[in-house]
Amino acid sequence: MKSILALSTAKKTVLCGFVLGACIGVFAVFLIAQFVFTEQPREKDEQRLFDTDREQIESDLKRQNVEAARQLQQILTLNDDTLLVFERFSEEELVGIADSISETKQLEDPTPPKSLKSLLIRELARINPDATLDLVPHWTGTDGHDLVQMVFEEWSKTDISAALQATEQLSPSHWQTATRAILRTQPNQSHLVKEHVKALGMENKLGSLIEENEILELLNQRPEDAWYAVLDDDVSNDLQKDLITEILNTWISQDGYQILDRTYEFRHKIDRFRLREVLLDVVQHHPDEAFRHIVALQKEKRDWLLPIVLESWAKRDPEAAYYALESVEKFSGSFLSSTIVNAWARSDPASVLHKLETLPRSLREDTATSAISELTYQDPQTAKEFLSNWKEILGVDGHNLEKIFVKDWARQNPEDALAWVQENVDEAHPGLADMVKDVVLNIASDDPERALEIALSQPSRSIFTQVYFESLVRKLGTLGHIDHVMSILDQIPKAAETGTFSAIAWHLVGDERWEDAVLLTDSVPEDLQTWYYKRLAFHGIQSNVHAMLEQLETFPSSGMRTTIASEILQWHENVRNIVSDEQVKRLRSVIADSD
Repeated sequence: MKSILALSTAKKTVLCGFVLGACIGVFAVFLIAQFVFTEQPREKDEQRLFDTDREQIESDLKRQNVEAARQLQQILTLNDDTLLVFERFSEEELVGIADSISETKQLEDPTPPKSLKSLLIRELARINPDATLDLVPHWTGTDGHDLVQMVFEEWSKTDISAALQATEQLSPSHWQTATRAILRTQPNQSHLVKEHVKALGMENKLGSLIEENEILELLNQRPEDAWYAVLDDDVSNDLQKDLITEILNTWISQDGYQILDRTYEFRHKIDRFRLREVLLDVVQHHPDEAFRHIVALQKEKRDWLLPIVLESWAKRDPEAAYYALESVEKFSGSFLSSTIVNAWARSDPASVLHKLETLPRSLREDTATSAISELTYQDPQTAKEFLSNWKEILGVDGHNLEKIFVKDWARQNPEDALAWVQENVDEAHPGLADMVKDVVLNIASDDPERALEIALSQPSRSIFTQVYFESLVRKLGTLGHIDHVMSILDQIPKAAETGTFSAIAWHLVGDERWEDAVLLTDSVPEDLQTWYYKRLAFHGIQSNVHAMLEQLETFPSSGMRTTIASEILQWHENVRNIVSDEQVKRLRSVIADSD
């Protein structure tokens, strides 16, 4: 220490600087070490978090992909075995299509289901036509021709060679559809189609398709010539229908609806049902224009074309179609009027109900019935308000409208329908029994005890008890509750006894519960015993007469055996042969023993 103190001031300064520098170096090394050792775990943690996020994103994409595939399955009506096919599309592609579907559904005027299907198939075909084609076997409720056509129309636009090669794996009928689609989409490449088909040795199958394509090429220039060509051509019914539809659509776009009278001239050369279907299709876009042309034709042509145009018009605007029909003079169209008004009632029931008095009296009842039924389905509250303000209209039975209302409302909410009946319908109402029946039959499925409670609360001499109580017992038996009915036989009103015992017997015999059917005789009143034996025989004959014959000798009562044997013989002799000669002898022996 003294030696250090003894140093000169300059040397002390140098020494202190050296020591201070060493200290700073040590401290720096310490800091660097701390930084290195703390950063390494942090980098590992960040990498772990990144990997986790990536796995989550991949999981979310996979889930979205499956959800998109499921959505496409539902819209395209495919079966559940198509997920492997959809895996051949990228996740981004499927999710993008799903997003487009959601956007379409949110539009004020959403795309019709059939059009949406077509758009989706074409989009899938543009992305991956080969995979889309593999969806054909999974297409439910159709033969797949529409899908094949759309796939090859899109495929031939981008790679006609691959499309032609893909036709080789198709069935003969699908091959024809695919080849036709290629020819129609790429008419200038028909030489490639011919070369491909020739290499396969299938030239004989191409002739009709080439001829068909030539007709379509002619169509673009001279539709009238194409019309005559297809009428003279020997093509299949379905193909002729497709060609005629295309020709008429093109022809109308060029010359207007005045060409419709040409179809009348050739109506005998085309199947009338097929021609009617074609005309319904081609006039659907502007039926009002077609109507204005047709009413100016001579009566014979007008009366033939008018029902077709008005029927097509009624699908778009039945009210306008109806009033258009009413404006036509000297046209006997009562059946057509009824058809159009019923279409109007289904599309806008409230409007029809408020205009009933403007309709011919002969149409009012059926129209009002259809309209109140549709309005009840759409909006029960509005239907109820309409009935509460009902004013008598000639030709319309207000009581019948109330009955129809309750029948349709009971399908949706039977308890509410019952409450309305109790509040608004008196016992003298001619439709009361039907209303109660509709209510209890709809309640029976969910609450059989409640249904019986309502039925038993009806007046004992009411029409419901006498006529419809049996319907409820049959319904309960069908639902598996016949034993519950048998447990409350002591509560059955006398007016409902015959119907109840007949319905129970019908179920017991049908289930071959012969022992229970026999035991039931103890609950049947004395004056109905013989009647009950005859009902047993009737149900046995209808169900399984041979099973009943096997049980015949086990029946405890001589009167029961004799009555049933007699009923079987009478049916055998007077209606139809239902037993063998040996069985006839046996039945006669049973009767003789009783005598």
